[in-house]
Amino acid sequence: MEAVEIVVNGAVVRRIESGADRNHIRVNEVLTLTQSSWVAVRAVGSGHRWVTNDREVYAHTSPVYVTIGRQPVASRDDALFFSEQIDILIAAMDARGKFRRPADRDEIVARFREAQAVYHEIARTAFTLATNQAPNP
Repeated sequence: MEAVEIVVNGAVVRRIESGADRNHIRVNEVLTLTQSSWVAVRAVGSGHRWVTNDREVYAHTSPVYVTIGRQPVASRDDALFFSEQIDILIAAMDARGKFRRPADRDEIVARFREAQAVYHEIARTAFTLATNQAPNP
């Protein structure tokens, strides 16, 4: 293990490097959050042949959700990303999908579009990670 990273809303906000003992890292950090956020911690280091996904990540905690006031934990950037992924999934389904009836395809697309509408609403009302700006009312 080379370091421990503190992640807030998907961005690394602190990185604590290991010392001589690469099996232990003591972390004592205080975070100041100005908006509702999720926070997680992950251990990182050089890859290993048995790790199949992110070869740099050894362990990752589940997020802890911090709500400030009535502000939801939501990211405009993330919502737009997932909305775009739905378009990509529909295009892939159209290119390679096989359906017994056209109505089956239409039902799946309708479900995707329902989910996309949720992401559009999140994008409309959420803060922007890049600028940390809240939406205009």
